[in-house]
Amino acid sequence: MVELRPLLEEEREEFIRRNHIVSDEKGKV
Repeated sequence: MVELRPLLEEEREEFIRRNHIVSDEKGKV
């Protein structure tokens, strides 16, 4: 996982949440 500039806790959680959604979409397809 590429480490970007330090994110705020909220931003990090949102980023992870989006990644999980993308992973689920790929898994369904």
